[in-house]
Amino acid sequence: MAQSFWRAGVDQGCQVMNPDIGQNIAVCLLTYNHAHLIESTLDSILRQTLTGYEIIVSDDCSTDNTWEILQRLAAADPRIRPIRTPHNLGMPGNANFAVAQTDRPYIALLHHDDLCRADLLEKWAGVLERYPDIAFVFNPYGVDQSDYVWRESMPGEYLDGRWLLEHYIFSALGLRGARHGDDSARGVGAGRRYATAVWSAG
Repeated sequence: MAQSFWRAGVDQGCQVMNPDIGQNIAVCLLTYNHAHLIESTLDSILRQTLTGYEIIVSDDCSTDNTWEILQRLAAADPRIRPIRTPHNLGMPGNANFAVAQTDRPYIALLHHDDLCRADLLEKWAGVLERYPDIAFVFNPYGVDQSDYVWRESMPGEYLDGRWLLEHYIFSALGLRGARHGDDSARGVGAGRRYATAVWSAG
């Protein structure tokens, strides 16, 4: 079976062999009306142990002062490149807009309320180096609300065939999406045959 998905555990991962791999990574941070959190999120991205990565922060026409905060932070740190959508696109449209702004081969897609461990990009990059044929890397996460943290993780180091057959990585697309591709107006999705195709890929 092809090693198509890797779950990078919080205390597990591969050591980065190429110290310049950060030059291949663009962090695309999506935001909308999260002025109260965006600075903390960006701080966790700026503190990454990996270096050389690009930071694109795409504001989806926020109606609070998110954009003003981004401009202030970018003036203080040239690593931050804030951009703004021409009109509100929703999360999938904002993701497409942000990704289109870079030509780097690896995209780290993050959201305005993500607080990242300092070694997150380093672990992801190490996995990509070790397994060049994988499609994407992700990890367990915790959700902190009112001082309570829920942790969600998936069994094992890999998403094995049983997991792929019993679960969907993405929401299945409807008829229109299946015909025309990702439905940027309604959400992120993939065809129901995707998991089976990975399972039978060899």
